[in-house]
Amino acid sequence: MNFKSTILSSAIIFALAGCGSSNDEAETTPPQASDKTTFSLGISDAPVTGLKQVNVVFDSITIKAQAGEEVSFATRSKNDSTLAQMVNLLDYTGDDIFQLLDDQEVPAGDYSWIRAQVINGDTNNLSLTSHVVYEDGSIAPLIVKRKGNDGVGEIQLDGFTLNQTDNEFVLEFDLKKSLVDPQNNNEVFLKPRGV
Repeated sequence: MNFKSTILSSAIIFALAGCGSSNDEAETTPPQASDKTTFSLGISDAPVTGLKQVNVVFDSITIKAQAGEEVSFATRSKNDSTLAQMVNLLDYTGDDIFQLLDDQEVPAGDYSWIRAQVINGDTNNLSLTSHVVYEDGSIAPLIVKRKGNDGVGEIQLDGFTLNQTDNEFVLEFDLKKSLVDPQNNNEVFLKPRGV
C-alpha cells in the first residue's frame, strides 16, 4: 500500500501506568488539590511504512485541573535549551519511550485535559519545525491543525487523574491511523485528537 496515496483515520492512545489502588474502596478518599505529586510524560508510536523519519517538534505541554488552574511545561532540547524538543517518532516504537517530561511536581487531583503544543512544519525552516522524511529522501512539512493560524498545532486529550503516587503517562501515536497525506498537497497532516 502506497503511503502517499492513502488517507488514514486518526488514533492517538493515551496510556497511564502506575496507578495505586486500595482493597477497601469505602476507605479511599480522592486526592486533595493541595496535595502534590509527580507527573512524567513519554512519547512512543507504532511503526509506519514509507517513511524514514516523523519529526514532531514539541514546544510545551499544558495540563488543566478541573478546578480551572492550568500548568505549562516548556519542552526544550537537551542539547540546546533555546530550541523546542524535536522527537523522531520512528526512533521510539513499541516499548521504547522518549521521556519528554520527568518528575514534574504538580497538584494531585482530577484534570480536564492535557495539551501538547506542536510547532508546525514550515518549508522555510524544516530543520527546526515538524516534518517527515520519505524513504526516497524527500521532505514534507508535518502539520497539526487547530483554530487560528499561528504556526502552532495542538494535540489534546481529555480527562485524567493524577494520584498521590508517581504518575507516568505515555502519548502513543498510531501513525498508520493518524497521518494523512493528501494527494496534490505538499504537507502531511497529523490528526490532533483520538481515543
